[in-house]
Amino acid sequence: MKTKYTKGPWHLHAGVMGGEFTVWSKADEAPIATGCSSENAQLISASPDMYEAIELFLKIEDGPDEQHAVVMNTMKAYAKMREAVKKARGEL
Repeated sequence: MKTKYTKGPWHLHAGVMGGEFTVWSKADEAPIATGCSSENAQLISASPDMYEAIELFLKIEDGPDEQHAVVMNTMKAYAKMREAVKKARGEL
């Protein structure tokens, strides 16, 4: 299934006045959200990463039954989820 949202990654730009942030698409340098607080902008910018991590995790169920592959895919999904959460928290 093809996604209908603007492709990530997304990143933040601080506003000229300082307190507001804009979330931009790195792919086409288009604004995704404007006038956001820092915390909301961090969460919004992490959305494509979170989606990708969840999608990868859900594919584990659809993948091969080989135990090693399941473990490896689970570890990859877990790492992506951890990175997405760090991004949402502003830790990256």
